[in-house]
Amino acid sequence: MSGVKARYHVLAFVLLVLLLLKVLDSLNELDWWLVAKLSPREVAWPEKLHVLDVPWDRNPATTGQFRRELAATLDRLAGLQPAPEAVIVDVSISALPLGLDELGRAVQSLVKKTPVFFAVDARRPGSDDVDPDFMQRMAGSQVYGRLHGTGARHGGWGHTEFMAYRGVVWFQPCISSPEESGPLADTPLAPVNLAVPASGCAIPSLAALVADSLNPARKPGWTDRSEPLVVFVGGKTSHLWRVCGGHFSTQGSFTGTQEQRVVPDCLAQDDQRLGGRIVIVGNVEYDRPLSGRGRHDLSGPELLGWSLAGLMSPSPTGAPATVLSGPQWLLGVPLVAVPLSIKLFHCLRRRVVRLRLRLKSAAALALALTWLLSGVLVAGLQATAYIVFPHVMFVVLASLAAVALSCHLTHLRLRDRALQENVSERSTGPLPAYDLFLSYSRTPSANAAWAAALHRALLRQQVDGRPLKVFFDKKSIHVGAQWYFTLAEAIECSRFFVAIYSNEYFHKNFCRFELSKAVIKAIRAQEFKIFPILKDPVAVPIAFNHLQTWRSGHVEALAQRIAEALRGETAVATEKGSLTTGELFGALQKALSTPKGRRHLNVARSLLCKSSMRLHRKRRPRRSLQA
Repeated sequence: MSGVKARYHVLAFVLLVLLLLKVLDSLNELDWWLVAKLSPREVAWPEKLHVLDVPWDRNPATTGQFRRELAATLDRLAGLQPAPEAVIVDVSISALPLGLDELGRAVQSLVKKTPVFFAVDARRPGSDDVDPDFMQRMAGSQVYGRLHGTGARHGGWGHTEFMAYRGVVWFQPCISSPEESGPLADTPLAPVNLAVPASGCAIPSLAALVADSLNPARKPGWTDRSEPLVVFVGGKTSHLWRVCGGHFSTQGSFTGTQEQRVVPDCLAQDDQRLGGRIVIVGNVEYDRPLSGRGRHDLSGPELLGWSLAGLMSPSPTGAPATVLSGPQWLLGVPLVAVPLSIKLFHCLRRRVVRLRLRLKSAAALALALTWLLSGVLVAGLQATAYIVFPHVMFVVLASLAAVALSCHLTHLRLRDRALQENVSERSTGPLPAYDLFLSYSRTPSANAAWAAALHRALLRQQVDGRPLKVFFDKKSIHVGAQWYFTLAEAIECSRFFVAIYSNEYFHKNFCRFELSKAVIKAIRAQEFKIFPILKDPVAVPIAFNHLQTWRSGHVEALAQRIAEALRGETAVATEKGSLTTGELFGALQKALSTPKGRRHLNVARSLLCKSSMRLHRKRRPRRSLQA
């Protein structure tokens, strides 16, 4: 039995782990949804930030055409008066030679007018690991080597890795190089990122690099931060432009899902509106690596724009928040919440009388208090210190598992105590008295129906001129009662115990508990009887095979037989001397009224007098000798 249970427990644990892995992404989305709901801070899209969409279907065969279109767009931006404040190209350019010369010349012409920033892909293909040689896969000196620019502000390159969950944009301001002295540090392109401080940020976020470059007075800069940053999206993306046939189309905004997104028509507009603005150039329609179920439907240029809007926000309520995502926080916070939930569970059981035996109610209340305190703490950190803890569901699951395990262990301890102790002696109120305790298995339903029929038949039987009082769990246990103590108390207050042996009886924990409790009481109280009824041909465990069983039959005949046995035990108890006080004095007076009885009474009286005199002489104190 224990081996079968152990296998079932291992199987249940494996299934639970697989279920958690299956819903891990959903739990992560729920975490960020809670973060967004608990935070009152949102960033607004700035007026000077514009998105310029260069159409491309991401077909490798049209890469050269797309690069020539991108080069023409950069040439057109270079001809604006005044020039844009900065141009950010949200496209990583590989070393593929198609259209690379035209793009390099356009970049060289634009950097003379304004700072230019490009995106890079610093990860290994098909992996999340940082590639120290990623610049060898990029367009080297043709594009990235020409971003030095002139004047006080310079361009640069950075990563554009973002995650978006339900209105929350999450990004790493700086990715460290896996090799401090490796190819990345030795490449001649490393000094391009002049906005990167000497603290050692190898690959900065493009949004953080642009924000630090446009605001060099900010110390420390965003690229000096090692913790992830979070920006809360406050509305829709505004100021959309589209490249159509060599000119820029009308302005617009992004609304709705990807299929419902409003895209400006290809109408010629006044390009001079982009002068003095920060222009993000990219592909809006197909650049959606993070779009999917449950996530915020934002394109790559939009994610970059919202991140930059948060970093450049002059209002504290729009500034990005710091994320506590390290392993020390992932393990440290649950290590505080789990003991707190267990402590609350045991304190509620000890301090609140009504919860001492109601384990589920105490566990639910302890979990509610733990989650409430955790929510208040997380919301307080976000509102006052701009700190986000995106692992709330991990804390919830950890505290839930801890309290459930503690509740189970407490349940086992209470069961053992109810089995070994006489719980009726601890009760302060009046206890019900039962003639019979009916023990049965509720499964299958046919067995429960047979036990209910026997219960109804027993109620029609009488003992000493009154109906039998039978404990039947469906009728005798009230809502909120603790099962083990209620069952143990009912067995202690019953005269007989009737066990219905069925195929499922010995596989049920409650049935084995009831029969074990009855055997313990039968050893302690000889007048307590156990009547096992063999309903199905089952193998009785060795701990209970010493009990003589009855064959089952019709419920009416079986109930009559149990009632006769109960009446017979009552008659035997009365015959052995269970007399009332009046009957005892009446029998004694009748015995003493006869001559033989009076002689015996006189002899007993004389013996009593002699015994009292001897006792008086023995108790007389010793007197001193008198001369």
